[in-house]
Amino acid sequence: YQTLAIKDNIWQPVVREQTLTVSKAALGGKDLGLYVQEELSEVANYELSYLKEIQTIERERG
Repeated sequence: YQTLAIKDNIWQPVVREQTLTVSKAALGGKDLGLYVQEELSEVANYELSYLKEIQTIERERG
C-alpha cells in the first residue's frame, strides 16, 4: 500500500509491502475475503490515526 513517511528527512509518499498470513484456525470458518477485508481495514485505520497524530504534533511544533 502507499502511505506517507519520512524518507531522506522529507515527508514523501512511500510504498509499503506486507504479507498477511492466515491459519485455518484463525479463520474460524469465516470467509477468507471478508477476513482479509477486515484485517486490511484495521491496517488502514491504524495508519490514518498515526498520520493524524503526527500531523497534530508537527502543527504544534510550528
